[in-house]
Amino acid sequence: VRVVNGIPPTGDYSFAKYNKSVDIVKYTDEEYEKYLTDPGWTKEETDQLFDLCGRFDLRFVVIADRFPSSRPVEELKSRYYAVSRAISAARTPTSGDVSANHLHKDTYNVQHEIERKRALSMVLSQTKQEERKDAEVLAEAKKITESRVIAKAAEEAELAASSSVIHEINERFPIPVGSVSPSSNSQLPVGAVAPTPPTPDSALIPNTLRMLRVFLRSNALEQMVQAASSSAGLRTIKRVDQTLQDLGVNVKPKVPTKAVCAEHLELRKEILSLLNLQKQVWESFALIVLSSLKFMVVNL
Repeated sequence: VRVVNGIPPTGDYSFAKYNKSVDIVKYTDEEYEKYLTDPGWTKEETDQLFDLCGRFDLRFVVIADRFPSSRPVEELKSRYYAVSRAISAARTPTSGDVSANHLHKDTYNVQHEIERKRALSMVLSQTKQEERKDAEVLAEAKKITESRVIAKAAEEAELAASSSVIHEINERFPIPVGSVSPSSNSQLPVGAVAPTPPTPDSALIPNTLRMLRVFLRSNALEQMVQAASSSAGLRTIKRVDQTLQDLGVNVKPKVPTKAVCAEHLELRKEILSLLNLQKQVWESFALIVLSSLKFMVVNL
């Protein structure tokens, strides 16, 4: 206290309000024997730890330096929070009050803290060359993500354009009812797709799984989808997946039972046939337009 002109200061120091101290848990000998015994800690060590926590306001780096035995900071923290949590649970009458306490909501995880410090040490000890390499990897990952987004947008635009063209063709060139007889494949026009006969479920199961007595049906479905789409290109397969999403159907069934897998495969086949028909209609329309242009040029 500084005395000015023989007059001692009155009232509190102006910055005394910032001198906050941590409320450290106090426990009795009975509570220690009942709740706090630990084979790795003696009562004297626990008392010393809590005394240092009160003196240095939970500055565990300083506490570890002053602690008599050589224990890491994480171990001191773990013991302090474990004791505080046990005393809080013992003194709280209801379980609802215990769950609301921050000591019980956010428990201290020693392994997570050690891993966090190790990862932070690795990041801080990186050389300039390693930092540049990480930056290049992140930039490349960003480019890949952007290219995927652009490709998906282009594919959606192409699907929308093809749908509008097919709709326009159906309006301009309506097919008369009964003009094509579906009774025989021999009566189909050139270039048309013949309906495929249903394939038994057992015939679609790959040989690698058919030899096993027990296997995951979801795994078998994945291989059956690959086998059924082997003749189609990667772009067509993506369009099939996109059509499934547009219809609100999962690309992979959540409950892959035998009936669900069979229906899923049948739907994929129908979508694939539809896409092939759309492609043929588009090619036919292009030929019609080209023939019309040639006819107009000849008659000029």
